[in-house]
Amino acid sequence: MLAESLKTIGFGLFINGSYALMNNDLSLSNIYITIGSFLVVIIAYQIEKRSKK
Repeated sequence: MLAESLKTIGFGLFINGSYALMNNDLSLSNIYITIGSFLVVIIAYQIEKRSKK
C-alpha cells in the first residue's frame, strides 16, 4: 500500500516536472523535481520488492 502511494506520487511529480522541462522552463527546481521523483519511484519499487520476500 505504501509502495503504491509512493509510486503514484512519484509518477505525478515526474509528469509535472517533465512537462515543465519540455516547455523550456529549465529552472533548477524543475530539474530537482524530475530527478527526485524518479528516485521516489525507484525507492517505491525497492520497498515493494522487499515486502514480497
